[in-house]
Amino acid sequence: MADEGDKGPIKSRLYDIIDRNRDGKMTAEELQAALRLPAHAQSISQLIVRYESEWYYKPQKWDVLDELLGHSGSTPHLNWLAEKERIKQLSWWSEVAEKVGLPVHGRVYHLHPVGMAGHFAKMGGLINVEDFLLQYEQVHKLFSPDTPALTKESKDNLEKIIIAINTYYESSLQKANLYEVSYMLATARHETYYYPDAEFFSEKPEVGKLSYFNKYDPVLASDPEGRETARRNGNTQEGDGFKYRGRGCVHLTWKNNYQKFSNLLFFDFVSNPDAAAKFEYSIPIMIIGMTKGMFTGKKLADYLNINKVDYLAARKIINGTDEKVLIAPMQKDLKPFLRKLLNCLWSFKYG
Repeated sequence: MADEGDKGPIKSRLYDIIDRNRDGKMTAEELQAALRLPAHAQSISQLIVRYESEWYYKPQKWDVLDELLGHSGSTPHLNWLAEKERIKQLSWWSEVAEKVGLPVHGRVYHLHPVGMAGHFAKMGGLINVEDFLLQYEQVHKLFSPDTPALTKESKDNLEKIIIAINTYYESSLQKANLYEVSYMLATARHETYYYPDAEFFSEKPEVGKLSYFNKYDPVLASDPEGRETARRNGNTQEGDGFKYRGRGCVHLTWKNNYQKFSNLLFFDFVSNPDAAAKFEYSIPIMIIGMTKGMFTGKKLADYLNINKVDYLAARKIINGTDEKVLIAPMQKDLKPFLRKLLNCLWSFKYG
């Protein structure tokens, strides 16, 4: 229920998600914009607001508009008088309230029945988006001492990621696993950090000068081994190293991988490689690729199972053991509060 008065965490949160220009006002346009974002629409739909019904007629409520509309005793505004009479005739509340048990003062609780039922029934997706964002902010800077602040852009990016994860599992027969989801989120946090702008969970591609990607190129690589590795992974033309550089939540690299997921997701990533960075695609690429071992042959279940939980070795799922000591602690920090926020989650017997 909305808190009383003009201050409080609920009202502050309401202004955060609706009042985008921070002018202290919530306009119809801002509300419509907020409702277009599923996570914000979910939050708004859970409000219970006590307010006077529009069907309850009080003359003074409409009389205050007389001066604005140019109506007075000496200069009556006939159309406005007719409109007030029409409103009075339409307002049925006072006539039926006592007969059917409605409050005679006209003030009632307004709620979104579907949204509220979904909230109580925990039908808001695998992860409660709003709660996750609030919880994540508390641990964001704990992963390493020099972690830059979580900007609004980074937070918006993370919101899109969580929504995309929910969407994937809702539309898939695949079961979600606490250990796997938390490790994938830790991987995404690491891979999608765009350090030139200190932007976390970014959709921007791998950072580097054009020459940096020569190591992936069949012509421009500095040694025969590098050129052969490029060809073996599908990069056959000069420029393929840069064209098929890392994108998305796992930094998808090599033309063969772009082709592999083109076939799987029925979208031509080979011709449109930048699309692989968009969360609507990069989340399915990450989940399917990591659970089925489509990047290195190693999969999540090889390292996260009922017999062992090896966060360090799990890095082999993506590309060997680089950065394993950074990603493993993130997973450990994410798992405890994910446990509280995940719905319908399958885990291990000791999880």
